[in-house]
Amino acid sequence: MNKLHGLNLLRAISMIMVFICHTPIVPSIKNFRDYYKISGVFTDIGAIPVSIFFIISGLVMAHNHKNATKRGLLFHLYSFWIRLAKFYPLALLITIIGIPFALLGSLSDRVNWFSVPINLLLLQSYFPLSNFSGVCWFLSTLCFAYLFFPLLLNLINTLGKTYSLLFIFIMYLIPFFFSPFFYSDFLYTFFYSFPLYRVYEFLLGIYIAIYLLPYGKTKSHNIDILIFTSFLLIFCIVILKTQFPFLYMIVATKTMFTPFTAFVVYLLAITRKGLFYNLSQHKIIVFLSSISLPFFLLHQISLRTLRFVLLFFNLQEHCLINIIAIIVLFFFLILFCYLYKTHISAFFQEKMLAINPFNRKGKS
Repeated sequence: MNKLHGLNLLRAISMIMVFICHTPIVPSIKNFRDYYKISGVFTDIGAIPVSIFFIISGLVMAHNHKNATKRGLLFHLYSFWIRLAKFYPLALLITIIGIPFALLGSLSDRVNWFSVPINLLLLQSYFPLSNFSGVCWFLSTLCFAYLFFPLLLNLINTLGKTYSLLFIFIMYLIPFFFSPFFYSDFLYTFFYSFPLYRVYEFLLGIYIAIYLLPYGKTKSHNIDILIFTSFLLIFCIVILKTQFPFLYMIVATKTMFTPFTAFVVYLLAITRKGLFYNLSQHKIIVFLSSISLPFFLLHQISLRTLRFVLLFFNLQEHCLINIIAIIVLFFFLILFCYLYKTHISAFFQEKMLAINPFNRKGKS
């Protein structure tokens, strides 16, 4: 089975992009963003990586488990528990950190004690305003996709190449019809994080793995050109939306980039040589890719912690100090995620697997 090494670069870039997106949590960066009226750029920089992570998740799952529909229910539940054990400790950590911030009113007035069980049970995507960390809804939605993965895989296989793509495209268009009603914070947040809304990106990853990867062969320099052109096109659209606010309102779903990002995911998944493939194989990129999920999940609550510290010491107006603090936090997070990946994660996974409620005999 071919390993998807080309995706390392995309994970690393996405990790950095989503961190940049949320830096306006820090006061001086927020003032800079508002002064130059570039909030749309920060919004899109954060929305694109989320779509990428969903697409990659579906692609990797389908690529590694193409015969999942032939397994029994017990096997799927056992496999789901194993995947849950990989990231649930992070969700627990974020909830513990988020509780004092919620009590201090640093997150949202709507976050209360009811939010604790919501976060512990990973139900944030169904109750989005109870979220302790803006990105933890991703885990909630991902759990939905993992739990129903055999059904989703069977759906793509049953519909076939043409009709499954048409089905995904229709799901993609639905938010555009609802976008005029997204002026409500609740409706906007609900649609953005709701599993049935985001699952089409996971399905898109499954589609790429089933119908496109086996036939994805082209010359390395052609792929490099296509990847570079796709990145450039996405960047141009982001800038265009910033310069023309009416265009941003028309496509206010944040997911208009999904077809372009899916194309980039496909290109990097099939590449086996060339500039971008060589970059994906670089040890720094491979390392960043390996910690991209814990970094992605922890970065926002970390920035909120930094914001609280800066406000506490009355340093929110010192732009240089804020920037230095953000850079230090970035590298500290990388170090913590490395330690989590190499030491902490295995301990918690072992504990969770020890209490796996599903019979191990279901595993084959």
